[in-house]
Amino acid sequence: MRRVIGALVLLVVSIILLGWGVETRDTLGSRMSMVLSTAPADRTIWHVLAGAGCLSIGLGLLAFPRPRPESLVTRPGGDSARGA
Repeated sequence: MRRVIGALVLLVVSIILLGWGVETRDTLGSRMSMVLSTAPADRTIWHVLAGAGCLSIGLGLLAFPRPRPESLVTRPGGDSARGA
């Protein structure tokens, strides 16, 4: 359950960071950087990269659940795999 909550938090953070990256792209400082160096501002790049990283990790956590350890798996009849 904590893994799902962590993945959802990462997805929300990634949406916020990607939104900030798109928003900072349209600022005056970023436009001046594009005019002078033909490259977007560093802040824009870092927001987009961090957002993409959080998005990929969050989706990975949701898509590939961690297998349960054998010692926690219960057998039919209520006995645990560790034995009693």
